[in-house]
Amino acid sequence: MEQTLAIPTRDDDLLERVAHTPEPTTLDAGPNASTVPEHAASRQRIEALLRGLDRFQSRVLQLLFGLDGGEPLSVAETATRLNVDPCCVRASCQEALRSLRVMDLARAAAAN
Repeated sequence: MEQTLAIPTRDDDLLERVAHTPEPTTLDAGPNASTVPEHAASRQRIEALLRGLDRFQSRVLQLLFGLDGGEPLSVAETATRLNVDPCCVRASCQEALRSLRVMDLARAAAAN
C-alpha cells in the first residue's frame, strides 16, 4: 500500500484547489464566470512560485499535486516517471515546500 506524502503548509490548500479545479474553457457569463478570474490568479501565483524552485523540485510538485493538468501521482508513480528513487521524490518535495514557505515569508516581509 502506497503512503501519501502529507506535509502541512499554507500552500497545500492552494495547490490542492488549483490542482482539482477544472480549467475554464470559455469566459461566458454563465454561473461559473465569476470564478474564472480567481482561478486564473491562483494558477498564476502557483506558476510564479514554481518558477522560484529548481526545475526538478518544480516537476516533482507538478506531478504530485497534478499541477501539470494530469491527475496527482503518488510518490512511487512520480519516482517512476522521473526515474529516481521514491526517497528522492519525498526529499525534493519537502525541500520545495520549505523553499515555498521561505519565499512566502520574504514576500510578506517585503509587503510590510
